[in-house]
Amino acid sequence: MHIKNLIMALQLGVLAIVLSACADASDSSSQSKHKSLSEVKALPGSAPEPKQLKVPDKIEEVSGKVIAQVIPSQQKFKKGLYWKIERPGYKPSYLFGTMHSPHPDVIALTKVIKKEFDRSAILCTEIKTGLSMMKEMAKLRHLITYPRGESLQKTLGKDLFDKISKQAKTLGMGVTALDRMRPWVVTVTLGQPKSTGALALDLQLALNASKQGKILCGLEKVHEQLAALAGASKENSIRDLRLTSMNFEKVRAMVDTLRTMYLSGDLLAMSNMIKNSVVPVPKVDLEKMIFRLVIRRNIIMVNRMQPYLKKGNVFFAVGALHLPGKGGLLRLLESQGYRLTRLH
Repeated sequence: MHIKNLIMALQLGVLAIVLSACADASDSSSQSKHKSLSEVKALPGSAPEPKQLKVPDKIEEVSGKVIAQVIPSQQKFKKGLYWKIERPGYKPSYLFGTMHSPHPDVIALTKVIKKEFDRSAILCTEIKTGLSMMKEMAKLRHLITYPRGESLQKTLGKDLFDKISKQAKTLGMGVTALDRMRPWVVTVTLGQPKSTGALALDLQLALNASKQGKILCGLEKVHEQLAALAGASKENSIRDLRLTSMNFEKVRAMVDTLRTMYLSGDLLAMSNMIKNSVVPVPKVDLEKMIFRLVIRRNIIMVNRMQPYLKKGNVFFAVGALHLPGKGGLLRLLESQGYRLTRLH
């Protein structure tokens, strides 16, 4: 499984929403009457917010080995999808690691989090879903699809395109839609759970929050996440797609393996999949992808969590792969003085 497949399967993000064809369901959030953030009051005497972490712009700014940053070393953080976040003077908040899957066993996890989710005033996901998200994506469609006159078939050549078309067809994607997509989008698509028409877990949470009238917030901007996903060179994007297609059967088998790991809450096993990918990627490129897709984004997310954590009573739902390791959300929050308690 390519690292982009892995990350997209374990996150709620722009592309996951597009590929699921469920954007209309989440757009109802724009029509709900939500509370404003100012209406959600913090406890009296709340402690000052922790200092903002420095966001690295270059991989050289990361101390230690990049791959090791996403592998959990502390025993207490090797397992667990659902965590309580506490700090003196703050109301508790909650962090849930999601998977973009409509599988019934994955959806059943909503029962585990139901009590705290229903009581929370705010739902923060990676990207705030709704009409504003779709408008922003329309401005950035050039990162996802080819302009008129260009196509995937022209980029790859007929033989490779035909092979990938047959593979994509087994996942419910037509040739016309495929031909418009850029290589990195197709790479991700080939490693996603097959669409069943049902809402995936992450999208179900967003829809439930909208129905309950919660404040909806995003820890990332649309352009930030798309830039990270589309950040590889044209040559590397084509290479990654070719390798993913060559290893298609192994990639599909890993979708089931990943779901099993996720359901057991095994963060160590999931993060180790990065090192043991069935799609061979040069180490230097793998490190760049981890930096761009995980480490840098984690720091941005933790910084943007701070005002919401200060308010308290917030439910955070982000991809499970953002949780583990020295550079993961759990360790970063702990380093800022928060107490993390595993709930599931």
